[in-house]
This record gives sequence, C-alpha cells and structure tokens, in this order.
Amino acid sequence: MPRIGLGAGLLATVLLAAGPLRGQNLLVNPGFDGGLDGWTPDAGASVVYGSRDATSSQFSGSALVTNSAAAANVPLGLSQCVAVIAGAAYTISTRFLIPSGQAASATARVSAQFFAGPTCGAGTLGSFGNGTAKITTFDAWSSIATGFSAASAGAQSARVSVWVQKIEGGGSVQGSFDLVAFGPKAVLTILASASIHGQNETFFHTDLWLFNGSPVRPLFVLLKHFCFPGQACTGAGPSVMIPPRSSQLLGDVLAATFHDVETAGAIELTYASAEGRLTAVSRTYSPSLPAPTTGSGIPALRSDQARTRAVLTGIAGSGGTLAAGFRSNVGAYNPGDVLATVTFALYGGDGGQIGNFVMRTLGPHQPVQVNERRTSRRRTRTSSSPRACPSSRTRPSSTTSPGTRSSSRERTTRRDGAAAGAV
Repeated sequence: MPRIGLGAGLLATVLLAAGPLRGQNLLVNPGFDGGLDGWTPDAGASVVYGSRDATSSQFSGSALVTNSAAAANVPLGLSQCVAVIAGAAYTISTRFLIPSGQAASATARVSAQFFAGPTCGAGTLGSFGNGTAKITTFDAWSSIATGFSAASAGAQSARVSVWVQKIEGGGSVQGSFDLVAFGPKAVLTILASASIHGQNETFFHTDLWLFNGSPVRPLFVLLKHFCFPGQACTGAGPSVMIPPRSSQLLGDVLAATFHDVETAGAIELTYASAEGRLTAVSRTYSPSLPAPTTGSGIPALRSDQARTRAVLTGIAGSGGTLAAGFRSNVGAYNPGDVLATVTFALYGGDGGQIGNFVMRTLGPHQPVQVNERRTSRRRTRTSSSPRACPSSRTRPSSTTSPGTRSSSRERTTRRDGAAAGAV
C-alpha cells in the first residue's frame, strides 16, 4: 500500500536536517585508494594502479587502463558487480583523464549491465551507459555522468564498467579513471512550503538551504514543486549545482526559484545518492525580513520515512473569528505514484473522539490541507485559511501552530487498510 507523509501547522522549532539515503555509492573502492581492490580487469585489458589522482591526493590514485585491441572501437577497462533492486533508478559517473601524445584516438565510457542472478553471471538483461565523443582535451580530468535509468525487471545484480574505447584499429591507447560512482536515485521532501498571503496581512514564504556534504564532488539537485489542488504551479524547477562542501540559500523559493506566486505545497529534491550527501532544511515564516518573524523549521525527509500511520499531538485552537486567536491546520502528502485515501480523526485528552472523521483521496504527489478542525471538548470550531498556515509534504512530520496549547490529538488512517499519520 502506498505510504503518505503528514504535516500540520507548526510552532517554530529547531531547524532539522535530513540524513543521507542509505546505500549511496554501491561500489567498493570507487576512488582507487591505494590499489585496485574490488575491481576486475576485462580480458585483453592491461589495468594497473596509477599515481594520478582526480583530487591531487597523495594518499590515493587511479586505475590506468591500456587498450591494445587489434580491432577498432573495442571498449576495454575494468568492472565491478553490485546488487541492485529491480525497477529502482540508478546512475553512473566517473572522472577520467586521457594523456596527450598517443598514437591512437579514444573515447571514455561507463556502463551498467543488469543480470537476473545475484553474481552478474547468466541471465543478461538490459543495460545503460554513456560515453564521450573523440577525446580532444588531454592531460586534464574530465567527467562522464548518465541520467537515471531503471534496473530491468527481474534484475538482481549489475556489472558496472569503465572503459577506454580505441577508435582506430591497431596500436594502443591509455586512460585513467577515478571517483567512479554508481547508486540509486535519492529523493528528499520538504513537507510544507509556501509563498502566499493569508489572513490579517500575513505573508507565509519559505527559505530553503541546501548543503553538499561531498568533499570532492559537485552535486546536482533537481527541484520539483507540487502545489495544492486548484493552484497553478510549474512543477519541475531548475537543476541546482552545489560545489563540494558548499551550501546554497534559495530565499522565498516558490516565488524566486519556481515563480509560483500565491501557492503552497511540497518540494521534492532529487539527486544521485552515489555523488554525495545532500542536507536540506527549510523555514516557512511571516512576515518578510528584516521584521521580526514567526515561523516553523520544516525538515527534509527521505522516501522511507513516509508512514501509513502517524500521531500529531498538541492540536488546539482558540475558536472565534479568523481576525484573532490561534488554530491548528492539518496536512498530508502522497509521495507515491498511486492514489491514497487518508482519514483524519481528532481525539481529546481523555481519548474520546471529537467530531467526525475527515477523509481525503490524494492523487500521486498531491498535498492536501484540512483547515477547519474541532479543537476542544466544547466543540468550538476554528478555521484557518490555507494561506495563513500552509502544511503538507511527503514524509511524515508533526507540528502545531504558533501559540497553540496542547489540548487534543489526531490520528489518520488510510482507506486501503493502512494507517496514516494524524494530528
């Protein structure tokens, strides 16, 4: 059953950061630290450990490949077998260097061949890879990177290869490889974001910080915004490049980066987990700086942190009109590719249910917000505009609105039998 993420209107708290996707680079010894351990040379290839290093480290080196195949356009190099999950999306990248002054010309290539068995033996399935045109830049480290490709149905393993391909027949050509990366696509989700005006002249907007934890690799991050139904948003945003060990601030990210003014929803951050660790954190607040602000720190969460059941405590509201007081909004986000039905249930401090269940059916990658909840045993209703306190996003998250007193709790369950989070 698909899992959902939950959120609610939130009291400003410590900014939280998301952890890395489990697994990351699946290769052993991807940087050839001291040798070729974990790698197998192709038949006919000469592969030795070389002193050149893509990061100029004196403690590491690279794999030096010599291709002396008699025929033209024969790729030779070295490879490694890794376990994969069928249907999961993977990417490959490497740094390479081709020395100048060689008799033959060459291209550099990367490849992943999927297998039905666990040891890259029989049962060849699909493959993907990438390469370069004829090398014209010599004696300098360059990069190859593929897009994301799904592992073939039934795949259990993949042979990841880096090759020097000699263009002409006869002669030989050499090339060095370093910092090879192979791993799955990673997605982090910000459960709630906004750039929208609300009640009482509030202007809720979201600042997003991104940090690349890799000491040697730049990280490319694709941003996507999924807004509430009825709002117009662009969806896919730009691909942001973050240099090694660097951070980037995207202020009022929905308006400035996506150009999605007067919208609210969730942000998904997609990147190659093999390239490094992305840390992301956001804050949604009102009014604009430099005035004093009230807001919420909202963490970026991994796909495996989405839940089918969650409990959010401290739900309360002062009742009355929207002109004053405080209230709690509840949100959910469906990070999956199939429909998910969410049931919200509100309970008092003594465990008794307050009011009726609220059910919402969410499409793929759709956020929703419930703006009107019963918040006391006296059944006083509070109502808040989605503009005043937006909430949503993939991966479960719990929050309470500014000034909220703890008076009740809410639980949500999914119609297909799975339980979902609640506030």
